[in-house]
Amino acid sequence: MSRTPIRIGNFSGYLGDRFTAIDEVLAGDPVDVLMGDYLAEVTLAALAVGYRKNARGGYVAYVAHQLEPHLATLAERGIKVVTNAGGFNPSGHVLDRLAEFHTDGHGMEHLDTGAPLKDWGVEPIAANSPGSPASRAWSSAVSRSPRSPPTAAA
Repeated sequence: MSRTPIRIGNFSGYLGDRFTAIDEVLAGDPVDVLMGDYLAEVTLAALAVGYRKNARGGYVAYVAHQLEPHLATLAERGIKVVTNAGGFNPSGHVLDRLAEFHTDGHGMEHLDTGAPLKDWGVEPIAANSPGSPASRAWSSAVSRSPRSPPTAAA
């Protein structure tokens, strides 16, 4: 069995990292996955302050604006985006909009099986996205179910 390597590019290491890093990654060698890491200690401190001021805050809001200009390119190249920008409020407004995302053609497919979230047979309890229009292309949901969705045989 041969395996194809997964090429990963990182566009953030903390809140305040270069906003243009995603431009640099996309202009470089081909990648399969983009990673935005926002859980450095300095980031968590800033997010905690935001969350204490407003329980609907506490996440890295600008990541959606950072990704938005690149959504067409990400979709065209089939690049997955993984981020932990949810900080202290990972669900944001995403859970309320899952049906809308599906209607708009964004299935939030399981990375192993390709099954869209609506077919997993579970109700999500959190999602890592601030819930902006950009999240439609990159949000991922987490549920109380096992890691893999039910198969046709189940």
